[in-house]
Amino acid sequence: MKKFNQTFLFCFFFTTLSGVLRKWVFTSTTVGNIIFGLQLLLPVVFFFTARRALGKLFLNTVFPLYLLLLIVEAFNPLNLTIYHGLLGILVHSYFWVFIFLYLQNREEVVIEQWIWPVLIACLVEVVLGMVQYQQPATSFINRYANLDAVGGNIANIGKAVRVTGTFSYIGGYGAFLLFVPFLVGYIFKKGYSPNIVLGLMGAGLVGCFMSGSRGTTYIYVGELALVILSDWRNFRKIRLTALFIPLVILGLFFTLYGNFGEIGNKIATAFDNFNDRRQSLAQSGEEARRIEGDIPQILNFRGKYPVFGVGLGATYQGATQLFGTSPYVEEYGFIEGELIRVILEGGFVLFFMRFFMAWYLASRLAVPALLKWLVFGLVFYAVVWVFNIYNAFYLAFGIILIDQTYYRSASAAVTMKPWQ
Repeated sequence: MKKFNQTFLFCFFFTTLSGVLRKWVFTSTTVGNIIFGLQLLLPVVFFFTARRALGKLFLNTVFPLYLLLLIVEAFNPLNLTIYHGLLGILVHSYFWVFIFLYLQNREEVVIEQWIWPVLIACLVEVVLGMVQYQQPATSFINRYANLDAVGGNIANIGKAVRVTGTFSYIGGYGAFLLFVPFLVGYIFKKGYSPNIVLGLMGAGLVGCFMSGSRGTTYIYVGELALVILSDWRNFRKIRLTALFIPLVILGLFFTLYGNFGEIGNKIATAFDNFNDRRQSLAQSGEEARRIEGDIPQILNFRGKYPVFGVGLGATYQGATQLFGTSPYVEEYGFIEGELIRVILEGGFVLFFMRFFMAWYLASRLAVPALLKWLVFGLVFYAVVWVFNIYNAFYLAFGIILIDQTYYRSASAAVTMKPWQ
C-alpha cells in the first residue's frame, strides 16, 4: 500500500501548492479553471494508483447509500442541467471519499511518512503569510487567481493585506489552518519536541489573525482547546520554557525586516487588526448573524421544495458560472450558509443524511468522546466543506491525523503482551 500513502501525500501538496500556479505562474483564467478542475478530480487519482483501496469504499459502509442518494438528487427533474447534478455529486462526495478511503484502509495508512513534509509546509505557509502581510495590496505576492471575480479588490485588515498564503484566495489559507490543531495533537501524542508543539500552536494562531477570518480563528481555538483537553494530563506537563527555540527562530526571521524587538509589535499588530475588524462587525450585528448561522432559515425554510430540493449543484458557483443559474435559486434569493444551500439543493432528505453521516463518522473514530463531539460538530455544522473543497480536504486530512494517533495507540495496547 505504499502507493496509497504516497497518493495521500500528493493530494496534500497538490491542494496546498496548486494556488501557486493559479495566481503566480499561469494568470490565464482558463488555465486556472483547469487546475481547479484537477483539484475536484483528486479522488480519481486513487483509481490509477490504489484501485484496491478505492474498491473498499463500497464494502460494509454507508458510503454506497450516500452516493446513491446523491445520484438520485443529481437527476432531480427540477435541476437546470444534468451538468449541475454531475458537479454536485463531485462536491457533495469529495470529503467523504477521502474519509472512507482512510477508514476502509486504516491499517495501511502510515502517517509517520507524512509528518516532516507537512510540518515544513506549515512553516512555509506561515513565513510566506508574514511576508505577504507586510507587503502592499498592489504587490505581486498578494494577487488573487482571478481578480475580476472580486472586483479587482484585494481584501485588507487594518492597513495590512488579509493573507492567502500559497492559495488563490483567503478561504484556502483558512482551510489550511483547520487541520493544524489536529496536527498539533498528533505530533504531541507521538512525542515530538514541546518546542515544535508549542511553536506550531502559536504559528497557527498568528496565521488565523493574519487571515482576518473570525470563523477560522474561532474554529481553530475551539479545535485546539478540545485537542488539549482530551489529553490534558500530558499537555499540562509542557513547560513554557519550551517556547524558547520557536521564539528564537521567529526572531531571526523578523530581523530581515527590523529589530528583534519588533516581534511582539508585529504579532500584536496582527491581533489588533483582527480584533478591530471583529469589533466593528460585531457592532453592526453581522457577527451575531454569522454565529447563529442558518438555524433561523432552517427552522423557517421558505423554499417551495423542502423534501428533495431543486437539484444538486444548483447553488454551486462553479456550476452556475459554467451552465447558468436555476430560476428556483434566483426565486429563493440571497443565500450564503452551507446548510441552507444543502436543503435548497437536496431538501431535508439530504440535510438529515448529512446529520447521519457526521454521526456515523464520529462513531467510527478511535478518538476520545470529546473529540468525537468535535468532529461531529465540525462536519455537520461548523465547516463549509461541500462548497469549499479546500475545507473538505483539510478537514478530512486533520481527522485522519488525529484518529491515527489514537487508533495506533489502541492497536499497540491490544497487541502488547501482559508482561510487556
